[in-house]
Amino acid sequence: MESFWEFSKWILICFTIIIITLLILFNLKDSGIKAFLYKVFSKSLFALTGISVLYIISPLDLIPDVIPLLGQSDDALALILGIVVFLPFAIFAGLEGKKISKTLESANELAKTLRQKHQQLIED
Repeated sequence: MESFWEFSKWILICFTIIIITLLILFNLKDSGIKAFLYKVFSKSLFALTGISVLYIISPLDLIPDVIPLLGQSDDALALILGIVVFLPFAIFAGLEGKKISKTLESANELAKTLRQKHQQLIED
């Protein structure tokens, strides 16, 4: 049993280090990882929205509908999470990721142009 807790401790430490590293990279100005994370986050949220809609229309439930109030509450929770929470965040993350990608592309084009002009000045 102790080996399980030791293993769990190391998993938690590694997961924490990964999250902290991603947060640092995410907050760097002009970081390419920011656009990538927005795209991944957006796709994940769209997937969660789809899963919650499928859960609502599927005949399988975590709590059977024959139990009064509780049976419908899990469907209502899935609907609220899917439509009200996940979908708007997915749309926002997708738009933000596209905006960051366009900004990074234009910054790269500007840097290329400046390098070319600098090279021309050196050659002249």
